[in-house]
Amino acid sequence: MSINTLPAWKTYRVGSLVRVGDVNWTIVEIEKRTTDNGYISRLFHLKSPDGDIVVKTSRGLTFWQQNGDSSTAVASASEAEIKADAKADRSESGDALLDLISDAVKSRIDATGFDADSILSEERVAEIVDAELAKRALPQRVEVVRGDGSVIDVGVQHASFPTLLKALGARKLDGTGCNVWLVGPAGSGKTSAAHKCATALGLQFYAKSVGPQTSESSLLGYYDANGRYVRTQLREAFENGGVFLLDEVDAGNPAVLVVINAVLANGVASFPDGVITKHKDFILVAGANTIGQGADRQYVGRQQVDAATLDRFVFLQWDYDPNLIAVICGVPADWLAGLPAPSTIDFVPVDDVDAVNRRLKAYCQKVVGIFNAVAKLGKGVRVVLGTRALEHGLALIRVGFRVEDALDACVWKGLDADTRKKVESNV
Repeated sequence: MSINTLPAWKTYRVGSLVRVGDVNWTIVEIEKRTTDNGYISRLFHLKSPDGDIVVKTSRGLTFWQQNGDSSTAVASASEAEIKADAKADRSESGDALLDLISDAVKSRIDATGFDADSILSEERVAEIVDAELAKRALPQRVEVVRGDGSVIDVGVQHASFPTLLKALGARKLDGTGCNVWLVGPAGSGKTSAAHKCATALGLQFYAKSVGPQTSESSLLGYYDANGRYVRTQLREAFENGGVFLLDEVDAGNPAVLVVINAVLANGVASFPDGVITKHKDFILVAGANTIGQGADRQYVGRQQVDAATLDRFVFLQWDYDPNLIAVICGVPADWLAGLPAPSTIDFVPVDDVDAVNRRLKAYCQKVVGIFNAVAKLGKGVRVVLGTRALEHGLALIRVGFRVEDALDACVWKGLDADTRKKVESNV
């Protein structure tokens, strides 16, 4: 399975709304032209609520959105066609984008009477472009290419979506997946991301929110007054496979946590109507606001989760994504430029077997060192290390995680900086 991230304009279809400044423009036509160089060029015809027509190339449309000014001078259809023929729409190439911006910068300087070439070097232009794109980055549409060659378009997604998808797609040697503890603030998009991951993986999606009043029977099922067993979403996912999101898991009562521990303990689980074998494609995603160490000043109703339960999960951080929020709210991305960007992971290739084996060995050696350090420090350090930390981390490395990222997800699990430093100093 591979993951492709594509420019936002590729999500546009006839009828799509494109917000520029405070005006929603409707795409009424999309022309596709093949240039002499063999590139595909797109011309977007947009109509304002007042009936004005604008024609933009894909790059021109992107910059127009980023500029956020609906009064920007518009190009006529003939001007857009001339530009499209002069410069093929090579949006897949960073060099083409750099050339476009470089030409624009130089033309503005030349208009002042100065020699642009003597003022800006190519390296300096690249620095300016990188800085501006970092501030104005638009969210990207994600396409997932499955092993059979089929492509699943999951639309515009959170910056950390590829990380979650990789984790849910990882498999241990017994063929089962890794359960994920997705920790992040309220409203950061955890539920939506889990749902889209299930779609990308070709699995059924199930979801249930829990709280202080959630009963054990609402998860495992029960017999009604007529003696019929009433199945639940958890039972369906456990027996038939699927991604099951247990949302607000750290707000659940102790009975809920006991159920989760029992369901994830082994390859079988006890339900009211008998012992059921877990389907190999059953994956549990726990949506949480904390790392399971109890209430804090923001989330005062959260429970402390038993370390044995936490040991059954891979931990991933899920923060707010300003660029995704901008799309949801229909505002330019640079309006939210002050918000911190979520952390992302750079994956490494897995086609070099020797390189993968070196990373697997390095991870094992790191875990052994941390295990010995924790044992040396005693019970004051809340780090659980065992077979699952190895199994989960090795599964993540096999799908492209780096050693450091696998340790964060399977060993450190959000551990505070001071305790982590204490452990590392004893490795």
